[in-house]
Amino acid sequence: MIIIKLIPLFIESLSFSFDLIPSPQIAGDSFFVRIHAHDPDTFNQFAFLSLSPLPVYLSRGMEIIGEDGNIISFNNGLWNGFVRVFLASDSIHLKCELAGYYDYSNQFTVLPNSPERLQILLPGEHKAPGYVDSRGRYGSPLNITAGEIEEARIYITDKLWNPVGEGESVVYLTSENPFPILPPPESTNAGSLYIHYNLRTAGNTNHLYLHHNPTGSDTLLSDTSSSFKVIPGDFTKLLLTVPGETLLPGDTLQEPLGSGYPGVSGGPSPQNAGWSFPVTVYAVDDCWNVVNTADPDIVKVKVYRFPSITQTSVLTNGVADFSFVSNTAGVTLLFHATDTTDANIENSYIVPVDISGGSVESVGTVLNFPNPFGKDYTYTTIHYYLTEDADVSIRIFDKFSNLVWSCEEQGRGGDQPNTVSWDGVNDDNRQVASGVYFLYIRATNRTKTVAEYKRKIAVIR
Repeated sequence: MIIIKLIPLFIESLSFSFDLIPSPQIAGDSFFVRIHAHDPDTFNQFAFLSLSPLPVYLSRGMEIIGEDGNIISFNNGLWNGFVRVFLASDSIHLKCELAGYYDYSNQFTVLPNSPERLQILLPGEHKAPGYVDSRGRYGSPLNITAGEIEEARIYITDKLWNPVGEGESVVYLTSENPFPILPPPESTNAGSLYIHYNLRTAGNTNHLYLHHNPTGSDTLLSDTSSSFKVIPGDFTKLLLTVPGETLLPGDTLQEPLGSGYPGVSGGPSPQNAGWSFPVTVYAVDDCWNVVNTADPDIVKVKVYRFPSITQTSVLTNGVADFSFVSNTAGVTLLFHATDTTDANIENSYIVPVDISGGSVESVGTVLNFPNPFGKDYTYTTIHYYLTEDADVSIRIFDKFSNLVWSCEEQGRGGDQPNTVSWDGVNDDNRQVASGVYFLYIRATNRTKTVAEYKRKIAVIR
């Protein structure tokens, strides 16, 4: 059965009065309210009960227990009931009104309830105490730029998202954003904290997760931020990729180190002589995010070999595509990209690609690049081939036959090379001097010698 309550078309005069409401009250706890309606006739109508003043983000901010929304029904000029206020406030009233007639209760205070949860507010968001449906916040989070330090506000609140204004609790952040730079656990002061974070990977859907690190028996509920967008920064440099590499935006690696290259996962895979393979250059920001809005600059890729090869292409939506082929096996091609339109754009780092003849026999030796190294390059990468899986012993000696550096590893057989890098540091973790060093590789399978390789490596400081 649906009950429809109609507003009287005409009321000659009407006023309301409240019994004294004790102060303070506690947010979320019910308290008794009595209201008298003063009318020439006995008042058996309904009226509207609300909070005043009411923040713009709240439609009600209270609950009338046992009544329909904010409607109360008078009986012989009297209404008794229990009210629960969600909004903590230093100064608030109840307001009863009908047909343009209204009156207020006495002013009273509503205190926050007990500390129960944490709250994180992002740039662009505002506190909305008592607004349970929105988890105590209103406004939309602003987009943030990858790699820039941002600030979030942390509050300890009651169950209705009212900041309690007290408490020293240790909190910390996590995020699903790859490679985030987040602060160590920090303590709130008087129930609040400004906390800084740096998200490096661009993406449309990101969150921050706020956790409590309890030091006693009390545990505060965690909070998940609103979803927000991380956008790429400015186009500042080029990233060149070859087969075997996958983009790794947000990567914290800054310089090529060992077999790892910044901005990508995996590593350059050997290519067969006579077969074309793709090379892709991306416009990226300082955190290796692709900048699709980059200008259509002209990009030049130079391949260092004998003779060298150069190709040009135009960035389209932050990407420039190339295709290369080498008819010579047993060489290492070095790829390097530059922006010929804007000299302020940082060149790509050099990426080596080994060219094989498609079989172990076509290579037949050990390679390393760069050689020499030490001044312009901090490491050299050694490539060797095996006809079958084997235990591999790698030794580097100086000219006096003193062992400088050693490595043991499991080598794999086939037409793909095994790789290991040497950074010019000896087994005592000291940098070696300039000079010629002798590489010796011995691969064995039980008692069988699978391969033995020797090569000179030059170090120039």
